[in-house]
Amino acid sequence: MPLHPTPSNAEIGSALFIAETTVKTHINNAFAKIGDRNRTEAAVYARDKLL
Repeated sequence: MPLHPTPSNAEIGSALFIAETTVKTHINNAFAKIGDRNRTEAAVYARDKLL
């Protein structure tokens, strides 16, 4: 499976016209809901449970 570059929180915020801290808050809330601590764990969760 090829690795894809992950956009930074600042890049995500810029694209969505929201603050970087807002991006961090939403990402951390999503991690908490699925019991993960970082994007790598969330990607594994998505691969195993959602795809």
